[in-house]
Amino acid sequence: MGLAGNNDELINGITPEDCARRCVQGTTTVPIGQCRSFDYITDTIRCVLSKSSTDDAGATLVSDPRSDYYHRNEYCIPNPCVNFHESCMNEANGYTCTCDAGWEGDSCDMFTGTIYPQHCADLSAVGIQTSGTYHVGHPQPFPVSCDMDTAGGGWTVIQRRQDGSVEFNNTWDVYVQGFGDASGEVWLGLDHLHSLTSQQQNELYVHLEDWGNPAATRFARYSTFSLRSAKEAGGFRQVVAMPC
Repeated sequence: MGLAGNNDELINGITPEDCARRCVQGTTTVPIGQCRSFDYITDTIRCVLSKSSTDDAGATLVSDPRSDYYHRNEYCIPNPCVNFHESCMNEANGYTCTCDAGWEGDSCDMFTGTIYPQHCADLSAVGIQTSGTYHVGHPQPFPVSCDMDTAGGGWTVIQRRQDGSVEFNNTWDVYVQGFGDASGEVWLGLDHLHSLTSQQQNELYVHLEDWGNPAATRFARYSTFSLRSAKEAGGFRQVVAMPC
């Protein structure tokens, strides 16, 4: 039996085991992860790699006594793993979802590299373009909301007020520590703000919206923003440059 058509690469003179290895490990013509089946033609000792399989609509097997059809179990098509930093691995009788290198946690949202990203701009710089909650900062990482959509992305949300679900009338100590939830209404905290802004130059982006008229919005963007610590300045002190 052999798969009709869809013969993407012919390799002569190798064993069935080597043919299977080429399918799994990938070749120049059929890169790793794209080979889904192969035919092995016994009389000509020929391996035929294919990017298709009998799982595809309209795919058919043709009767050929010289050919043996081998099918990779594709439990990962479509990808059942739902988290951003998670990959699907085919197993003999199913699949497993594993966190990508450098990430861990139930949702694969905790970065475990040698040095954590200092803020969301670091994540954007390495290709992460999905807005959401991530852990940043060092030496003690903490959760933040990263906006990867506004003005090119890479923004660390330091305050969000949107539905009145969090009480912002708090004491000074609470404002130092921070409150709320990174996925909703939040104040990041003066200590975290100092940690984020003390290592390099940062921009500040302020977005305002009229609650009675959501279409009415205003924004301001400042080229320099930092927060000096209480120890450095006799009390927290912000430094903001002129608007961009």
